[in-house]
Amino acid sequence: MRTYHHLTLEEREKLFGLQQAGMSLRDIAKKLKRSHTSLSRELKRNKRGEGKRSHEYFSAVYVPCRAQKKAEKRMVKQRYKAPLKEPFIFLYVRQHLRKPYYWTPEQIAKRLPMDHPGYTIDDETIYRYIYGKKARGMKLWQHLVLHRKRRMKKHGRKVKGCGRLPTALPIEQRPDGANTRAEDGHWESDNIGTIKTDKTGISATVERKIRLVRLRKLKDLTASTKRTVLVAQIQKEKKVLQKTLTIDRGPENSQHEQFTDETNMPVYACNPLPQLGKRKC
Repeated sequence: MRTYHHLTLEEREKLFGLQQAGMSLRDIAKKLKRSHTSLSRELKRNKRGEGKRSHEYFSAVYVPCRAQKKAEKRMVKQRYKAPLKEPFIFLYVRQHLRKPYYWTPEQIAKRLPMDHPGYTIDDETIYRYIYGKKARGMKLWQHLVLHRKRRMKKHGRKVKGCGRLPTALPIEQRPDGANTRAEDGHWESDNIGTIKTDKTGISATVERKIRLVRLRKLKDLTASTKRTVLVAQIQKEKKVLQKTLTIDRGPENSQHEQFTDETNMPVYACNPLPQLGKRKC
């Protein structure tokens, strides 16, 4: 991820010296390993005007130490004006989160500019404040609709996408005998989780027609362990019960191709339903 860093006083002095030596802005940018647009913006923002034409760019003079002071003042001013750091917005948010209002951060963000034109805040900023370290002692989360002590992800949990296991056969191609439960030998498999501190798990494999259930303990949740357990289980079944296997697109099923090589059983993968966070099997 790219990050931006403000110019230092040393860089400003080099910019001044190289410009005085007649070097072009693009050449200076290469030497300082900066963007030439950043340097151009630096000159425009921090040049000090002379006489009556102080507002004009070409009549101004760039002085490194003065430019540094102006930049520092802007930083302090920006921090003070940032949402929730300005006293008025801070008090407005706290007042409307509590009794008798109990407004949501979304309502506060919408109403603030309506009640007080010129003031704005983003609902995400309010959520970060509520669940941040500085406001933890005030327990402002108790005033929210769901009263969650810990913040949930903004868009809910991530649904495993169809991009995983791209070589697995889509469930739409699964035989009709498996879909209608008319034939024996079509299995579905998934992991049953244990407590979070336990690295082990349970592999649950179910035959779709006769509802035969096979449970196997997993020493860990890796793909190789899952494949080994499934292969050992399927090879013990009768040939008539070795037709297809349906799985989800979790990382524990990434060795499905090796499973097919060892058992000659095609593997079909479920498609997630993003709007519900469920899989179609």
